Amino acid sequence: MLSGNDYLGALKGNQSGLLSEAKANFQPHQQQYTQENKGHGRVERRIQGICHASNEIRDMPYLKTLIRVESYRETIQEETTETRYIISSLKANAGIVLPTSSGLLGSRKQGTLR
Repeated sequence: MLSGNDYLGALKGNQSGLLSEAKANFQPHQQQYTQENKGHGRVERRIQGICHASNEIRDMPYLKTLIRVESYRETIQEETTETRYIISSLKANAGIVLPTSSGLLGSRKQGTLR
């Protein structure tokens, strides 16, 4: 980018046009990373898939990477799933950045994501 900085942004429902474009243009299995945590009566698994962005996504200068994170959480009472999409100007590799369930971003090198 012109400033020399990169962006990494989670897409939300209020960005429905951009979110639907990211979903439509995501090419699964280009790269994938799985992380599983067990403890405190629950099992959490996140599967991060990364693909290189196509030119089909509108109005996103410098977009290079689409990231999809599928989160699965299992407790004694329930099982939940959530899929999130992230866009970035970085040319990222799978497993480098995983969003936590709170929506903040963490690095797998930190060990525990918070």
